Amino acid sequence: MESIKNYDYYHTKVYAHKMLHSKKKTSAAAYALAYVYYQNCQPFHNIDSADKYIHLAVLNYPHKPYLSKYGNIDSNDIYALYDSITHQQFQNIHQNDFPKIYDIFISQHPFMSKTLREKIKEHQYQKIIRYVQKVNKSDTTFHYITTYEQHPQMNVLQQIFDQQIFEELTGHHTAAEYLLFLRNYPNNTNRNKALQSLLDIYINEKNIAGLKSFVKEFANDKHYSEQAWKWLFAYSVKKFNNEELEHFMQDYPDFPFKKEILDEMEMNVKILIPYTDTSGSIGFIDTSGKIIIPPIYDAATSFKENISVVFKNDTAFFINKNHQKIIPSSYKDAYPFYNGYAPVFDGQFWYFINRLGIRQSDYFDWLSELSYDNNYVFKKQNLYGLCDYKGQIILPAQFEKLGDFENHLSYYMENNLYGILQDDGKKYPAQYQWISSFNNGNAIVKKNNLYGIIHSNNEPILNIEYDLIFHCSEDIYMVIKNKKYGFFNAKDKCFTYFIEYDFNKNSDAKTFSNGQYFKLIRQNKVYVGNSDGTLLLKKNFQDAVISPDFIFVKNKEKWAKINPLLPININFEYDDFILCENKTY
Repeated sequence: MESIKNYDYYHTKVYAHKMLHSKKKTSAAAYALAYVYYQNCQPFHNIDSADKYIHLAVLNYPHKPYLSKYGNIDSNDIYALYDSITHQQFQNIHQNDFPKIYDIFISQHPFMSKTLREKIKEHQYQKIIRYVQKVNKSDTTFHYITTYEQHPQMNVLQQIFDQQIFEELTGHHTAAEYLLFLRNYPNNTNRNKALQSLLDIYINEKNIAGLKSFVKEFANDKHYSEQAWKWLFAYSVKKFNNEELEHFMQDYPDFPFKKEILDEMEMNVKILIPYTDTSGSIGFIDTSGKIIIPPIYDAATSFKENISVVFKNDTAFFINKNHQKIIPSSYKDAYPFYNGYAPVFDGQFWYFINRLGIRQSDYFDWLSELSYDNNYVFKKQNLYGLCDYKGQIILPAQFEKLGDFENHLSYYMENNLYGILQDDGKKYPAQYQWISSFNNGNAIVKKNNLYGIIHSNNEPILNIEYDLIFHCSEDIYMVIKNKKYGFFNAKDKCFTYFIEYDFNKNSDAKTFSNGQYFKLIRQNKVYVGNSDGTLLLKKNFQDAVISPDFIFVKNKEKWAKINPLLPININFEYDDFILCENKTY
């Protein structure tokens, strides 16, 4: 003890080795050697040797202090040094990533204090968390969960295990994987994530069968099953008429939103008509003239599928016939719904939404209104293409210009020339200065500043040699040359009336023929002829207007209305009249 106090580690070491052979002094000698080897500021430092001798000191302690005139060694001294040496040994292993090394270490140091043991276990528990995250295998994590049931962060381990199981079983992100996961691990903390992922797959695939099975199997997961019901309804119902709605309720008697369907059916019966008040604001009235929706809008479309696009303060939004805003969002512009889809403009891009207000398509720079063929021309990066009413691409953006399609036909522009395009992508060479819209498969074309008529197969119907051509009705065209006009029947490929009548450039060709009757002007005298070349009443008039259903003739500043289907009785009784788009006069 004297040499220890004097830091004479050499003589302490020599003397202690001699004392080891004395049974009564073994514990004190081992303590002295452990003390010497533990000191890291002298040449004899060796922590492994210190560890060896401190264990020997503990095992051979005679249960009473070692007494000398230089000092005493008791159990407190031995166990204090034991903890110090053990703690230093621990520093050599605590960087090791393998948690099991802690168990080995603890088993090799059974006499450490409770405080030190708890500190080492705390390090081990932290190491377990990091280790299972690094290995990232559910079987490894499960092993540590079952082996270390007293782990203070068992909830963290369980979350890690749940996440690993989820990732391992759903690695390909298929519906089958998510279903298997949900059925085998109903209590996994990632259950909601799996439900949403499965639902998203069915939604994106428009999988009605999948949605149908989802609402049945996961009916108790109300948040997700209600989403599935709404999408099932959105994909199953297109026209929103009563027949379709009743059929849906029969097919799905457990549908949780029956009230909404009944409201929709009730609205189908309502007829609402836009009207404008004296201030120019627009609202809706019923057939009795009663105001149903007050005139508070700057503009409004007619109701389509029980929904109107209304505009106020440069903002567009959707309302139903009960004057309820059906989609929370508002837009800079929007078109009416068709089969459950509507194009909207957010101020930067156009895209399609469904009746839930959720985007269903890519973004577009511009969209035409719905065409006769129920599709839309779109613009993207200064080129034009064609998409269907859902916003799905039919023809990619590749044209300089594209007209509205009718009966699967339109025109396109290439190098500033027009050609014929079919919606299946087939096109004829662009060679015209201009092409009109198609009517019954025929279109007016311009080439070298002259006009003609071609068929959709690009074959000529009427040679390109006329000054101007107007479409009148069905297959009838007004053809002008040298300030004279006649009428050409594109179906029969012949002139009904030859080019011999006086043309006025201010004339409205739409009022010159309805396909059965023709307005003929010669030397300021107006005649009305029928399709077989016979003149009506064989007399001339001051003027004539031919509408789809009636003939209006003027004489002495008075107008008469003639119904060609009835015996002709001319009564000049009107001062004037206006033709309306809905055929009212």
